[in-house]
Amino acid sequence: MANIYSITISIFQKEKREKLEYLWQKRQRKFKHLLFEGIRMKGMLNDYYSIIELLRIAGEIEGRKKMQKIVYILKSLGVNFIEDFYFHYYGPYSDTLTVKLEELKSMNIIEEIKDESGAFPKYTYRLKIEDNDIKNGLEKYRSLIDILNGQNARFLELVATVIYFNREGYSREEICEKVKIVKSDKNYTDDEMDSAFDFLKEIYDGKI
Repeated sequence: MANIYSITISIFQKEKREKLEYLWQKRQRKFKHLLFEGIRMKGMLNDYYSIIELLRIAGEIEGRKKMQKIVYILKSLGVNFIEDFYFHYYGPYSDTLTVKLEELKSMNIIEEIKDESGAFPKYTYRLKIEDNDIKNGLEKYRSLIDILNGQNARFLELVATVIYFNREGYSREEICEKVKIVKSDKNYTDDEMDSAFDFLKEIYDGKI
């Protein structure tokens, strides 16, 4: 079982690297073309507005996984994020979001701070520019963004996974069963599942 688990992870990582490399090269060609044409920075940032505003409101977001899940949860509520997501090993994931974050780092608009003091490296995203003129409708979600940013990545992964399966049309009971299968390594408890559903109900009822 351990060997199958390791092989599965290796396959996911290989596919992820190959797809990211393709998207990065494709978008880098577009980025270099825009620079060559001399388009003003403000116009170039249209596709990044929601990410920039999210970081302005949040202050900082610790963890690549947390960033992915916060964006996915907000997008599920209708927030103006244009990145596509698909289900991956850690739940809903967007290659495009990963590439855009790399591009924003290259443009010196955000920074990704790496902390290697623990057993595994941690990455924290922060905004490096003054963006008072960049707004894309996220301000009304400020309270929710603060609450999401205060949750740990494990819980957000569960919440995002529940949203994903709910949008696929599964019932609560079916979602719980699927989580036990696809997230068997996480060993989510019944209490955690209940907390995730309660959390989403409060969001959708507008109580958060």
